[in-house]
Amino acid sequence: MLSYSTMFPLKNPVRARQHFTVVAAVTLAAVACPGATVCAGFRDDVGYTQLQDELGAALPTGAGIPVSQIEAPDDGNYAPNTASSEFDGKYFLFQSGSSGTSTHANGMAQRFYGNSISTAPGVTDVHLYNADHWLGSGSLNVGLTGEPLLETQRIQNHSWVGKLASTADSIEALQRLDFAIQRDGFLALVGTDNNSSQDDLPELLSQSYNTLSVGRTDGNHSHGLTSLNGPGRVKPELVAPPPFESASRATARVSSAAAMLLEAAQGTQAVQPEVMKSILMAGATKDEFGTNWVRKPPSNPNRPLDDVVGAGELNIYRSYHILDAGRQAANNAATVAAMGWDFRQADSDGQFYFFEVPEGRRMTEFSAILTWHVDVEDGDDGSAFIPAVSLQNLDMMLYASSGFSATTLIDSSTSQVDNVEHIYFNEPLGIGQSLGPGQYMLEVASAAGDVDYGLAWLSTLQIVMGDMDWDGDLDFDDAQYFIAALQDAGAYEAVFGVSPSEQGDFDGDSDFDFDDIAGFVSLLTTQFGQATVAARISVPEPSSALLAIAAATLLAGYAVARVKP
Repeated sequence: MLSYSTMFPLKNPVRARQHFTVVAAVTLAAVACPGATVCAGFRDDVGYTQLQDELGAALPTGAGIPVSQIEAPDDGNYAPNTASSEFDGKYFLFQSGSSGTSTHANGMAQRFYGNSISTAPGVTDVHLYNADHWLGSGSLNVGLTGEPLLETQRIQNHSWVGKLASTADSIEALQRLDFAIQRDGFLALVGTDNNSSQDDLPELLSQSYNTLSVGRTDGNHSHGLTSLNGPGRVKPELVAPPPFESASRATARVSSAAAMLLEAAQGTQAVQPEVMKSILMAGATKDEFGTNWVRKPPSNPNRPLDDVVGAGELNIYRSYHILDAGRQAANNAATVAAMGWDFRQADSDGQFYFFEVPEGRRMTEFSAILTWHVDVEDGDDGSAFIPAVSLQNLDMMLYASSGFSATTLIDSSTSQVDNVEHIYFNEPLGIGQSLGPGQYMLEVASAAGDVDYGLAWLSTLQIVMGDMDWDGDLDFDDAQYFIAALQDAGAYEAVFGVSPSEQGDFDGDSDFDFDDIAGFVSLLTTQFGQATVAARISVPEPSSALLAIAAATLLAGYAVARVKP
């Protein structure tokens, strides 16, 4: 395992008599990818390679997205090696004065926007900051009068953690950052510490509201619930691989993915930080964690995310396709697509998103993320900055519906403290149950309204193999239709409008015939057990073509010509 962190004592230029500490990851010697296998492994793990193969030359690279990199100083240095070929074609603005090369900054820059190992080599406009200066007169103006300076860049990467001289100072920094994000509309990715201690979140910057906090897939990062600036909120919100790399690197990798997606989002409301945060989180995978991923535990039934890995592991492929599906506006009388996003203002009447699971399909996975900003207003009309903080409460509910009216509540996410809600199920992973054919409704509810939110969702629709009657499940009713289709495929297609091979091609040869019998019986046996199948279909050799004849006799009581449900 990696060591936890290296401490950099820094004098606060704003308060000369005070002293604070900024913490950066210890892996400062690793300036390049540890090896081609690790780099390729990361790209494979997060779906980058899959998206690259799919899009080819149309793959977004982060081109046109200006970024800021804020670094804890290393012997006074905070910049990458700007003369390296890894950064050819990039323009750097040293916002905190002259700097030599920081090994840590160099490694983060390579992963964030480097030409060879990042996922956003098209980024060319980079502002560099010393974290000490950025907290003070360089940006946030902590301890000074006036609001934070205007941020013109689209992404800030913070691969460092720390604290100020007092908790009150740290809270001021967090509130100023939330204010700047809300005012200027940039996405800030912030790291966690390299330890596995629960309820030991660093004060800066993961305990903010409007940022996206990042940890490691292996869980060896600080995690749990916030203790200041609004206690009880779950952090981090997203993790990134590969295992055993630092939280610093994970944060830079997510920043790189965000730059890719922001390029693809140009000209749409998906550039709003609330939307991009939702898209990144909704696309996250839980396969790496299985049933260890838990939201709404008995001890905290309103918690929207897992308290170690948040929404799960970054997946660029899934997030890109959520983005590419386009904006799907709330509508009381029309359905939305199986994936998409929206940016709009909540109101007390609720916002409704209806979707359909078609006949013969089941929705085996559903992921919806709702995010919104804490509101930070400057309560002083003069030169001082006095933050007035308020958080509206938004909830998200999933219902079964009929005729564009809700019927039965299926799931909900109703945290009273977080500014994120998450509804998720994935039956193959053992997380919740899938949804059968029918109409469903996702509701965004707000008691007060008048708050902008970003919503993103993704779903997986799967054919139920063997579901020959297209009712969304596999049972012995399907046997009659399987037999009928073997006897007359044309008549089956006339009733259902599709070839029986759609649900019955078990041997994968693109047709439907007696060779598919073995697969059908095997699937029934897996689901219902050999004894039950034997009682209903008693044939010594299930793979034999005799099964069709025997089954037809044994199931003669069924009405083979039953019309489509």
